[in-house]
Amino acid sequence: MGPAADARAGIHPKEIFERATFFGIYGSNLMIGNFAVELKKLLKGILEMREYVDHPLLGKKTPLALVTGGGPGAMEMGNRMAKELDILSCANIVAFQLRPDMIVNEQRQNPYVEAKMTYRLDQLIERQAEFYLDFPIFVMGGIGTDFEYSLEAVRHKVGCRPFGPIVLFGDPLYWKEKISHHFRCNLSTGTIKGSEWISNSFFCVQTAEQGLRLYRDFFTGKLKIGADGPTYEDGFVIFDTSTP
Repeated sequence: MGPAADARAGIHPKEIFERATFFGIYGSNLMIGNFAVELKKLLKGILEMREYVDHPLLGKKTPLALVTGGGPGAMEMGNRMAKELDILSCANIVAFQLRPDMIVNEQRQNPYVEAKMTYRLDQLIERQAEFYLDFPIFVMGGIGTDFEYSLEAVRHKVGCRPFGPIVLFGDPLYWKEKISHHFRCNLSTGTIKGSEWISNSFFCVQTAEQGLRLYRDFFTGKLKIGADGPTYEDGFVIFDTSTP
């Protein structure tokens, strides 16, 4: 049995779902990337962190769930890691009604999903709204990932979810190319005046060690995040073990 088995033993999956703290993987349906080993270490470390953390979202009796879009690529990687670690593996799936002119790779459901909701294509926004993630984790991805990034930023800005770290996993140069120009344009034109702080909600990490330090700082109240925190011109914090 895996390290999460104690929080799941004898409990119906529906109750686990209702009680769980939710992590989520957003990323490409076309590629897994080189994140699997580090992300598995990260999730395993979070399970172990329950033993010494006392926080409303993490403690000894907190079950964990992981949500993806249920498709191939990075989503499949996330669901597979969850099953290997006895974390409830969930998915919000879109049932695409294919036309001859559509190119869709997301349609294939990966085999590691334990609990799912399925949405029609015209319910795409409703599907995104119901990810209910406490802790989103982004890996390399395309148009869908860009959409999900924007939605998580808006949720944070307007207070749909409590302030918590949103992880960007991978090379800082990649995330600078994807995010920084967009953020700096908004910053320089004043179109996000009063919301510049949103940049302190996103943290780029490259290793499980960095990610665990980030979450530990959050759960112990040491992380500078939210409207009273600093602004970062890249649109995110490059977080490492030397970050104050």
